[in-house]
Amino acid sequence: MKGLLKKSFVAIAIMLVGTMAWAQNRTITGTVTDSSNEPVAGAAVMVKGNTSIGTSTDVDGKYTLANVPSGSTLVFTFIGMDTQELAVGNRSAVHGVMDYSPEMLEEMV
Repeated sequence: MKGLLKKSFVAIAIMLVGTMAWAQNRTITGTVTDSSNEPVAGAAVMVKGNTSIGTSTDVDGKYTLANVPSGSTLVFTFIGMDTQELAVGNRSAVHGVMDYSPEMLEEMV
């Protein structure tokens, strides 16, 4: 009986370790540009549904996000532009292309 219990415990431990390895967080990098391929400096990049993982783009439109859970969706926002959502999937680089929003631009003026 003890041998069976020990084997069961080992099998469960192996399954849990495999699941944790599959669900690991990763670092995502990328760039955010507008429809003219110009960098969008200062755009917000966040993990959808998680307010603690986010950053903004640098002057070249580049960003880096650490500890992004597998299966996440990134949300790109910037004043005067339409919000964009992109699934990360199994990528380590996600590039956003944002379009100017006529409605948002009118509200700013």
